[in-house]
Amino acid sequence: MVASAEGIGPGKAVPSNNGATAMTFYAYKKTAAEQIAFSFIKSAAAVTGAVSTDKLTIKVYSPSGNLTYNQTILASNALNTAKTGQTASTEIGIWTFLIEQAGNFSIPYITDINVKATSTGATIVGRVYTERLNFLHGEVTNMSTFSVYSVNQQGYKYTSTFYNLYPIYISFVINPFGNVLAGTCTSAYKSSDSSDPRYAWGDNCGGASKIFLNTIAEDVPASAPRYNLTTNATVTEWLNPEIATENVTGLAYTPGAAAGVAAGSFTFNVFNYIGNATLQIDVDNNGLYTDAVDRSISAGVQQGANTIAFDGKDGVGNDIPCTATLKAKVVLDRPGEIHFVMSDAEGLGGIKITRTNGPSSPSSLINWDDTSVYTANRPNPTPILLGTNVNSSFTTTTHGWAMNAQTGWGNSAFIDNWAYLPGLTNQEITVNTLCRFPDLTPTTDIDELSFFTDGTSRDFIVNLYEIENLEATGQIRLRVTKLSAFTITYPTTNTVSNVFGGISNQNGNWTFAETSGFITATAKAGVTIPANGQALIGFNITRKAGTPPGNSQNITATIIGGSGGEINTTNNQVVTTVTAQ
Repeated sequence: MVASAEGIGPGKAVPSNNGATAMTFYAYKKTAAEQIAFSFIKSAAAVTGAVSTDKLTIKVYSPSGNLTYNQTILASNALNTAKTGQTASTEIGIWTFLIEQAGNFSIPYITDINVKATSTGATIVGRVYTERLNFLHGEVTNMSTFSVYSVNQQGYKYTSTFYNLYPIYISFVINPFGNVLAGTCTSAYKSSDSSDPRYAWGDNCGGASKIFLNTIAEDVPASAPRYNLTTNATVTEWLNPEIATENVTGLAYTPGAAAGVAAGSFTFNVFNYIGNATLQIDVDNNGLYTDAVDRSISAGVQQGANTIAFDGKDGVGNDIPCTATLKAKVVLDRPGEIHFVMSDAEGLGGIKITRTNGPSSPSSLINWDDTSVYTANRPNPTPILLGTNVNSSFTTTTHGWAMNAQTGWGNSAFIDNWAYLPGLTNQEITVNTLCRFPDLTPTTDIDELSFFTDGTSRDFIVNLYEIENLEATGQIRLRVTKLSAFTITYPTTNTVSNVFGGISNQNGNWTFAETSGFITATAKAGVTIPANGQALIGFNITRKAGTPPGNSQNITATIIGGSGGEINTTNNQVVTTVTAQ
């Protein structure tokens, strides 16, 4: 892809290696008078094997979603076939240039997109960007040295220069994750073969930087309207934000579904940060997070709500007891992190990545780890497989390798270079309840609370509800206080209590014992209370003879702590006041 104003050097671009996915450019238009001129030119014959119906389609959308241009270049079209245009609309905001390939083979093309002050005015550079670049080179001598200028959503800017890049086909992206562990958005911090099942290209994890084709123009705003082709709606798109300080809040632990197992999840909110975070767990609660038993769990996080699963194991693989108290914190330790991932770069002279804003800028320190790239059939490895905080500005050969179309180090590989600004933003909490337990709570049902004459008798039921969606097993005991003005009795078999028209109780599941002050009901062996279920125990209360009017007393029903395996005793009692009138 080449262009006079917003191009990035020799070479020809294609939307993807096999022509199956789109490539999209964006151009920011600030005023109604500005115009965007563009051209797409077929620059070479279609890849061998293409048929005449294989085609390249160029669509241009305004910020409000109007399709203002829709043209096609066919594989059968002559070399240098051109599709050109200029926006006539006064709409301001971000214009979208969607380049689609249809068919099995790519059609090489050259593109040029320029924002002009007026229809015939000077070009305003630094207004055109993309989120993914794809290239096709034709000859071994056709190497490129070029720079791109990126900004991430947190506002950090980087200039990335590639020296003597030679790809046959190549795609590259800049995002906070780079290569990730397969099935996750957690950075692997490794380059890998494209076929290695342990890793994946993290371009679906979000947070892609805006890759400008020239130094970002000073008048590019923090955000602007853009038509979203996925949702078919105009959105406010971040574009050139100021640096925003990262923050994490709301850290909390929720036990998992299994009873009595110290496994669950930590939830928290992240602001002004997309990338990698670390959940640290001080298992022995001694204020340090570096002991052998402590845990450190890395995870990719997004803006807003996040969850990190915890398996309940300590650092040496042992189950953490439910009774343990520990501390945990989430650390955002790599603000401004970017990964510059190249796919299928057969040759590269070297790379320089420089952060141009923020603390300690400019900084050209970069990192890479190519130790997982398969060495078989790669006779031209990069000279240094592992680079940590390497100053990439010292030479034009940093992390480079010799070109070979079949055996180059980057051939069929995802080569990951990353950089970040050291930081340490965290939130810490103490976790006292690691496990879920059943939770029982009682209520009392009775038709009438006033007793008008001696000998008046009524049934009442004590309900034992399980409210934590876990089966209550083991010994379950209920204690009911005896009263001086009333006599409380109970059946020892299942009966129907005269409450609310008749409710069947489950007294046959319980044994009863009495002391001078209490009646205690104990669940028989094997009796449980289902998850979110209840048990019903029936009683009868009778006003004693000689009880003076106005005497009020409390029926107090208490679930004895630990019943059914519960640990929460704050909701174990219900008090019902009855009165001799």
